[in-house]
Amino acid sequence: MKQAIVAAQARGVQVAIATGRMYRSALRFHQEINSSLPLLAYQGAWIQDPVTQKIHRHLPVSRELAHKLLNYFEQPELQALLSVHFYINDQLYVREITRETELYAEGSGITPFANKGTGVRYLAEELLGLQRTNVMTIGDNFNDVEMLEYAGIGVAMGNAPAAVKAITQWVAPDVEQDGAVAAIEKFLLS
Repeated sequence: MKQAIVAAQARGVQVAIATGRMYRSALRFHQEINSSLPLLAYQGAWIQDPVTQKIHRHLPVSRELAHKLLNYFEQPELQALLSVHFYINDQLYVREITRETELYAEGSGITPFANKGTGVRYLAEELLGLQRTNVMTIGDNFNDVEMLEYAGIGVAMGNAPAAVKAITQWVAPDVEQDGAVAAIEKFLLS
């Protein structure tokens, strides 16, 4: 295929790459064919000129819609069926680095970042030298599940979904009732 593209370019045909891949993931293919055109990534929602780095178009999903979608797809009954990929500023975030995630990362040439749980574990164990029994986390939604499960004390806010509350050691009052303050007072200040 590369030979055909090079032959077309030799005849003055300009060739662009349009892909559903991440910009960073597709960049190597763009460079391989020496395209002088911007690269169209994320189904055309991100169009960037690799030479000037100018982003011609970036059409992100609104924060509100992203939250709704994540909350829906993070439901326990869907987690076993789906692997949710979340992209922020051309970085891939996943709930958990599974074998499928590793294969995707290998094929696309990118490094995925995982969930809050792996972040909390890294902070606690690698940076602070703590054990999980010395960690308390407070969360209110499905994207908090891993960090709530990891911590020695996982606290769900009162307004959290029932499935999130079910995996914690304690349920605090709602956010509006200063539930985080109640958890800190109960477990850290008493």
